[in-house]
This record gives sequence, structure tokens and C-alpha cells, in this order.
Amino acid sequence: MTSPVRRAYRRLVKKGSRLDRQIRQRRPSRNEERVFEGFRIIENSRSLVVDPDEGSAPPIGIYLYGGCDLPSLFGLGLLAAPTARGGIAISDGRGRLAMSRADLLLQTLEELPAEAVDETVRRMGLPRDDFSESELFSPTFTTDVKKYPEVPKSVVVLSGGANVIRPVYRHKQAGFLVDPGIKFLGADARMSSEDLAWFKSTFEPAGRMKVEDLADLMTRLVKAIKSRTGAEVLVLNTLTVEPGSRDHNYQLRRFPEGQRRLEFLIAMAELAPMAGFHVVDVDAVLKRVGIKEQLDFAHFPASAAGPVAEEAYRVLTDIGVL
Repeated sequence: MTSPVRRAYRRLVKKGSRLDRQIRQRRPSRNEERVFEGFRIIENSRSLVVDPDEGSAPPIGIYLYGGCDLPSLFGLGLLAAPTARGGIAISDGRGRLAMSRADLLLQTLEELPAEAVDETVRRMGLPRDDFSESELFSPTFTTDVKKYPEVPKSVVVLSGGANVIRPVYRHKQAGFLVDPGIKFLGADARMSSEDLAWFKSTFEPAGRMKVEDLADLMTRLVKAIKSRTGAEVLVLNTLTVEPGSRDHNYQLRRFPEGQRRLEFLIAMAELAPMAGFHVVDVDAVLKRVGIKEQLDFAHFPASAAGPVAEEAYRVLTDIGVL
């Protein structure tokens, strides 16, 4: 990758991060309450609860895990409130896109070599939780709302983007995977030269997920989630066109990103009924509402959040959760 291209990529990532922060910062940092059409709504930066007051049934728990496309689903609260006798509780599970690849999540269920993990955590500054059982597999989640401190998971919603775009590295001796991200290996790397040399000698590139591996990994992941939580699983697909791109002929491009995303979109749609999960068709929604304001395929504007939430609501209604 040439220097100008690398610089342009870094600028794009920074813009995406700023947009993600702006969307999340629209949510209140502390609990705020309001009344909407007879329902009491309590929300903060990572939780939203729709409380019918008189409802005695447990709320429908919707747990979000993954990237910056998920906060749009907080809109499910108001859409679903009229049909949920026990209310709705939605929580952003603090999942990171870098840890939402199916193989990385399955890895957290394994017993990994402690010494190699300890050294990796120390040298790379990665969260230790990346190598222990993810809270994704817990049957409940917390909301930071006093009345509903712990809620059973009725629905788990995952980002599908990491399976498409995120590369990983494999420990040469221990065999486990890591996703360092650009802040560790890019121009803005935080690793010292000594730790970087250690990384290069200890890890080898494993690349991005192959589309032919998606079926096995997603089938195992969905099975693990369902067996541990009993929840329905929804997966958001990704936009298959590149906003702002003027490319119309891909014959001279060796690995067109749009083609790769389309391959994964088709593979996930075919896999869903066999593996037991449901697809929220973000690709179709964004194309319908327009992508003029989108920064890239993964960061869509706040104006698209409502239509994405409506699509998720339609899926949950179709499968009988709402």
C-alpha cells in the first residue's frame, strides 16, 4: 500500500471513529426518564428500558454485541413497546468490532495457554477479556437501570461486518488468534519497537475470513449462543456498495471489496435458515433510504438509524419475539 493510500485510509478510519462517537454521544451519559404514549422510558449511554409500570412479566431483553452499526437498534424500544407486556430492555454489550469475528468469539470458549496469553496482553495492551469467555454467552445482561439490574436475554444481535473486513494474526506456537487493529500495527502504533519486533517474530498473518469458512464458524457460534442463553440470534449484514465510489468496471481490480461483501451477504442469507439465525438486511435498507450521506459502507448517518431499527422490528415480529 503506497503512502498516499495509507494516509487516506487512516483519515477514513478517523472520520468513521468520530461519526461513531457522535452517534453514541447523542445518548445521555446518565439515566434520563421521559414518558412516551403512556410508557416510561429510562435510558443512558448503553441501555434503554421501556417500562409499562404495571407490567409484571420480565422485559424482552435485547443484547447488542459488535460494531458501530448496532446503536441504531435502540430505536426498537419505542417500536416494540405497545406489544411487549413486560417492557423492553436493550443493552449495548460493549462489544468491539475487533472482537466480533465468529472465530475470535468461539476462541473465548477455549482454554488458552496462560503464559502466552499473559505475554500478549502485556505487550500489546489488549483487554484480558479478549481471551476469556465473552459476556456474549451469558444468559443475562445488566442495564444500569435500578428496576432492571439484570435481564434475561431474549435476543442477541451481532454485527456481521467483522467477518468480512477484519484481518487476524495467529500465535505461531500457541495457535490462538488476535486482531491488533491499526492502532497497534499502523502508522499510529502504540507498541514499542521492542514489542513490535516480538509481535513480528511471535505471530503470523492469518488474514481475513474466507467465505467458505463462514458456514462452519457461524453455525458453531450460533449454537453456542443459543445453548447458553436460549436467545434468538439476529445478524446485521453489510452494505455491498461503496459510497462515493465511481468504479463501474472491476475487471482490472484484483480483489474488489464490493464483490467480497456481496459474496458474504449471499452466503449469510443462504446459511441463516440452516444455522438458526435471522438476518437484518441492512444492505437493502440503506440502498432504499439512500447512501448519499454515508461515510463508507459501515458508518451510516443517524437518519438511517430509524429504518434499520424498523427492519429489525419486522424480523422480530415475523419470528414471534414481538
